[in-house]
Amino acid sequence: MRVLDRRSVLLGAPASLVAPRLAWSGQRHWLTPDHLSKFPLPELQSIALSGADKVTFARGGPANAPLILYFHGWGDDYHMVMPLEAGLAEAGFHILLPHRPGYVGSALSGTRGHESVSWEGPVGTADLTAQLLDQLYGTDKWNVAVISMSGGTPAALAFASRYPLQTRALVLQAGLTHAFSDAKYVPEALRGEYTTAFESFGWTGDQVSQIIFALLVKLRDSFMTDEEVVHALTGERFSDAKQDVAFGAVLERVLRDDPGNRDGEWSDVRKTFFSTSPYCNWNDIRAPTLIIHDIKDPFVPFLHAQEVKARLPHAILRTFSLAGHIIWLGREAHLMHETRLAFLKRHS
Repeated sequence: MRVLDRRSVLLGAPASLVAPRLAWSGQRHWLTPDHLSKFPLPELQSIALSGADKVTFARGGPANAPLILYFHGWGDDYHMVMPLEAGLAEAGFHILLPHRPGYVGSALSGTRGHESVSWEGPVGTADLTAQLLDQLYGTDKWNVAVISMSGGTPAALAFASRYPLQTRALVLQAGLTHAFSDAKYVPEALRGEYTTAFESFGWTGDQVSQIIFALLVKLRDSFMTDEEVVHALTGERFSDAKQDVAFGAVLERVLRDDPGNRDGEWSDVRKTFFSTSPYCNWNDIRAPTLIIHDIKDPFVPFLHAQEVKARLPHAILRTFSLAGHIIWLGREAHLMHETRLAFLKRHS
């Protein structure tokens, strides 16, 4: 069942919005329209793990290079991540992108003996991913730098706290770090619907409240123009984002919608966005941590980044003028990319 329609939130930029634009004078972008349009997608692989029917994944970059484990965001998959993050592979890293439960064929649950095991939610996803790493690289013979984007951040936090000895670095990009237990954590465009739903039903975390909230969001989105939808992601950075040479090509990847991800999207809503359990044990996260956020991000409010910094005093919080939630665009997109490369190389 699909209640939150990703395309109703993200899709809709007409040709006038996605036409290639001129970059700012002197800016050299690591992404170009030509690069993205001709990017050869890696092979989609799958593997059966103990207790799970199947996990699908993609890999890119030199096979023997330092390993990056990438947790994708809500509604995303390898079609988006691998082209937009190709700069990491080109810089000498090997990227492993497992699809979180419910995405591109990855199982939501499995069996262990005669018992059913759920892989939904941050903790389940973290443990399933560790199984995948054991299978691919040998039990306890791997270590990773973990990168997350947006709704993949809860799983990254759970992974870093549950496997601290094997997590050498953590990069949180526009990350969702707190459940929607209060309107201040909710995307700006959805706060009206959130307030309506929870004034009636309260914060119970139950499925009824989630469905009411999702239906209200969908109703509102049916009246949004294409430009309003793009503004929901870019906010005040919209005009700046249009000046980026990669604007059209990046949006084409970001706005792609795959019906095969429906189960994963709805799982994220139920088990992560409205979770009543902490995403992680903060005291167990020991890895050097870089938090990347645009202070003007309207989709994942900056408060999420501030709360991570408060809970992980050793973390580095870097803000950039990007395209709101679309971190690969904007005035300082290249600086953001260089900053995270320097951080990753320091901790390889």
